[in-house]
Amino acid sequence: FTTLAASPRGCPHLHLPLQSGDDDVLQRMDRRYDTARFRRVVDEARAALGNPALASDVMVGFPGETTAAFDRTLAFCAEIGFADLHIFAYSPRPGTRAARWPDDVPPAEKAARARALADLRDSLWREYHSHKLQTEAEVLIEQSDPEQAEVVGLSADYLRVRAKVDRARPGREVGALVRVRLESLDGEAGYGQVVANT
Repeated sequence: FTTLAASPRGCPHLHLPLQSGDDDVLQRMDRRYDTARFRRVVDEARAALGNPALASDVMVGFPGETTAAFDRTLAFCAEIGFADLHIFAYSPRPGTRAARWPDDVPPAEKAARARALADLRDSLWREYHSHKLQTEAEVLIEQSDPEQAEVVGLSADYLRVRAKVDRARPGREVGALVRVRLESLDGEAGYGQVVANT
């Protein structure tokens, strides 16, 4: 993380796959870490990078995942404070050891657990990004719509940003870096105004 922090090309966004916040489930998945080790990695990342946007993958309904195990996953994700979560339900994969086990979490329960994690994700996303409101962020333009005087791009910490531009000012093409003053959030993106080229 110190190398990333020292690099001018580095961005404060890290994807750290968790899969589960329950140690028994992680062991059944044959993961080579537990929640304590994952927490240490997160602490090291934050010590080196300040407050990076941390994203992760979390699976619900792995064979043997009890309600208590899922509750521990939910609590662990809240504790870590991820900026984003990719949530998916377990389904058997031929050739894996887990495919030989009973798929013992009913589909409706998997869906309910996924919804609970999605609600937490949305709350954590807003909490992480809300402190940026009324500040400026560097944004890489990925789409430009001159007719609507709007650009769309990503900030260094992977926030999707839509921003209005001054039609009279050049340099708003795809690939350009611009500074955007963030004014609002809607659960999927930040909205603001381009204030300068970088």
